[in-house]
Amino acid sequence: MKIPALIIGLFLTITLTAQQHVSTQRDASGNTKALYITDKGITKAIYYHENGKISETGYMKGRYNHGNWKRWDENGNLIANAHFDEGQKIGKWEFWNSNGEVIKTLKYSNNKLVGYFDNSMAYND
Repeated sequence: MKIPALIIGLFLTITLTAQQHVSTQRDASGNTKALYITDKGITKAIYYHENGKISETGYMKGRYNHGNWKRWDENGNLIANAHFDEGQKIGKWEFWNSNGEVIKTLKYSNNKLVGYFDNSMAYND
């Protein structure tokens, strides 16, 4: 009885893994510009700077940005963090300078800006 369960488990693992689709965009020199990993209708996008470091990561549902998106400068410092729900801006968006200090925070609800902070101002709710 354990062997059929093991075979079924292995089959399900292979089937689920096989549903992923990976595609890559390269520049003329063969360097990776973008990597897309699609699984069950959600695509993870990874974009690269010319120096090979990651510039941006995020998710897409269909053709819309969906979920968390992050952006880094060419030195690898996080400079932006944003959130989407099927293309609509939502939640807290943060932006940093190269010293790692938050320079701006935006708050969105249903694709509308509802709050703003820039180191000298409080949220305007």
